[in-house]
Amino acid sequence: MRTSWNWLSEFVDLSGLTPRKVADALTQAGVEVEKIEEIGKELNGVVLGKIIKWEKHPKADKLSVCEVDVGKEETLQIVCGARNAREGLFSAVATVNTVLPGNFKIKKSKIRGVASFGMLCSTDELGTSDEENKAAGILELQTEYPVGSAIADVLGIRDFVFDISLTPNRPDCLSTFGLAREIAAIFSRKMKREIASKADPFSNAKTPSPIDLKIQDPKGCPRYACAVIENIIVQPSPTWMQQKLKAIGQRPVNNIVDATNYAMFENGQPLHAFDLSTLQDRKIVVRRAKEGETLESIDHTLRKLQPEDLLICDANRPIAIAGVMGGANTEISDKTTDLLLECAYFDPSTVRKSARRFGLHSE
Repeated sequence: MRTSWNWLSEFVDLSGLTPRKVADALTQAGVEVEKIEEIGKELNGVVLGKIIKWEKHPKADKLSVCEVDVGKEETLQIVCGARNAREGLFSAVATVNTVLPGNFKIKKSKIRGVASFGMLCSTDELGTSDEENKAAGILELQTEYPVGSAIADVLGIRDFVFDISLTPNRPDCLSTFGLAREIAAIFSRKMKREIASKADPFSNAKTPSPIDLKIQDPKGCPRYACAVIENIIVQPSPTWMQQKLKAIGQRPVNNIVDATNYAMFENGQPLHAFDLSTLQDRKIVVRRAKEGETLESIDHTLRKLQPEDLLICDANRPIAIAGVMGGANTEISDKTTDLLLECAYFDPSTVRKSARRFGLHSE
């Protein structure tokens, strides 16, 4: 289980505490913190700067010479090749001797005969790029931070990640909310907020269900809830969500998949989204596998199913291994416009046996 200091602080008051103090207290309480990882330290030496003067390079048409204020007595002269460099722009400046991600060290240099004392950085060079902000040029910032501020603080990416080893008797801590509640109890702190209301927004719906749901194995699946969400646009998720997920080791995919992962890590309830258009006859059947059935999982591996495997199926075929992994035949894509959101409870021993046999121990 991984979560971050910043994420925990949204639920519990951490004022006056340090990550190390909280980690030690959790470990003493039986929630072992194996490691604390600092996020943002790889950008030490990168600061907020403002271009106060811009002019063309005398010997290169595609280069410019910038005078940059980084909060020191003297400004820095930096040669830049970005097209969007201009006077008045706030950007990220890697100062001399800074080592950027990829082990790229910034040195004093001469570029086409002009001295350069640093580098104006793009998101790619900082290692913070995502599908939403891959701009062809240096980072453009609008911020109230003063020049010279650490760029990790300006971008809001400075954080501490807890890597926690949990014993089977503490599933209550398999979420950011659960860990925050544990911290609140240990330090006698108040929770800032609770998780979303448990009220079912669909309980009083008067329209017929758009899905034909059949649970053929109530022992393996005592509860299966789902909702249809229409007219969606699949696109990159917001930067703040991507940063949170990346901090805890998750690869951002798109706004739909990221939202289900975000909800799972925040409150501990796994969710799964199916492309509604791929469900045959708009039917969901929860049953055991039939002899000889197979399923291509979303990692594009063909899985040979056994009769003890609990499956989510549509009218004619398996579309997911319950509680383990979804199928490639119904995964969310750029063409998805309507989806079925699954929220279910599956028998833990059934999930554990299938996950172990397939070697799929996903979150």
